[in-house]
Amino acid sequence: MIVFDLECSKGHIFEAWFKNLQSFEKQKAKKLVSCPYCNDTNIRKVISPVAMKTSSQPDEKKDVSTIDYRKLAKEM
Repeated sequence: MIVFDLECSKGHIFEAWFKNLQSFEKQKAKKLVSCPYCNDTNIRKVISPVAMKTSSQPDEKKDVSTIDYRKLAKEM
């Protein structure tokens, strides 16, 4: 199982679990994935915030609350 952060065309962000990436893609193509807030089926994957350990400061906590994930996703 894999979890994806998804966003509808109206900007609602939500999580959904799938067997694998292919399962998500098939369901999305058939319009079976919909926003739980507005039922929009125009869905895309967004980058999930993750914790990453760096070797420079292993005990230092990074503040990820200031990262603009939508901007980051558009740049990719």
